[in-house]
This record gives sequence, C-alpha cells and structure tokens, in this order.
Amino acid sequence: DPKAAKALLAKAGLASGFKVEITSLPGSEKIAEAIAGQLRAIGVEATVDHKTFVAFREKQTSGKIQVFVANWSSGGTPDVVATAEYFFGTPGRDYWNDAQIKTFAARAASEMDPKARTVLYRNMFDRMNSQYFFMPISTAPAILIHTKDVFIPPISRVFTGVELEKVRWR
Repeated sequence: DPKAAKALLAKAGLASGFKVEITSLPGSEKIAEAIAGQLRAIGVEATVDHKTFVAFREKQTSGKIQVFVANWSSGGTPDVVATAEYFFGTPGRDYWNDAQIKTFAARAASEMDPKARTVLYRNMFDRMNSQYFFMPISTAPAILIHTKDVFIPPISRVFTGVELEKVRWR
C-alpha cells in the first residue's frame, strides 16, 4: 500500500524519503531490483549493489550492508539451527546483536528435548519478527519434480538451491 507507506515515512519524519543501498547475492538480483522499485515508488532513493559471494562477505564483515536481499535455504540443513547460526551466530553476520535472541539461540542449540527446543526457537523467531530484524518474503522449492524434457543446471553458483530462472525446456 504505497499511500500508507508514504504516510508512515511522513510520520517518521522522512516525508522526503531517504537513501538506501540494497546488497544482493547471485540468484537474488531480480528480487532486489523489484524491492528497490517498490521503495522508489514511495520516495525512497534505493539503489542495488549486486555482489559475488566473496565481495559480499568483505562488505558484510566490514559492517557496510544497509539492506540485504538473498535466497536462503538453510544451506540444505533440515534444522532451524542453521538459520539461527547463520544470521545470529557470529559477529560478522549478527547485525542486530540482540541479547534476547542470542540467549534463545544458545539455549535452543544445546537443548535436547524437542518440545523445549521448539519453544526456544519459536521465542527467538517471534523476537526477530517483532523487531523486524529480517523479513522472509518468499520460499523456494527444495525438491523439484520434472520430466526428462526439462533442463536443470547440475551445478549452481548459488549455494542456496536451484536457480529457477535457469530451468528451461530442452
């Protein structure tokens, strides 16, 4: 809702907008461009800086990322611990340095009771969502079913899964 977004910017004292740079990884370029376009439509001067993974890590560890858009599949690990450690585990990745999240994540990572572990991770993600630390906007399939007539590249340059834009008919 662009009208409501503009009203929120005005309420925050940013009626004339502001500048922001979105950093994206390979495979998420189009998503980053779409988000930048939506921000520009409400008066935010958004630019996109497409990075290779190595260049991204240099920018990340130097603390120069303002907004980050990327695909994330937990690195293929079927456990939420991968997400918690990736986004909140080390200083180079933990942009928020939130004591509550660190406590929930550390306790959950060492909790052996599945029900207690679930509660701890739920508390961690509820805190993350309430503070808008990051916002999932879509999901990507982990499994693709196809026929021999569909070509899926065997090696992806993106560590987070299949690059759907490269799937094609043979």
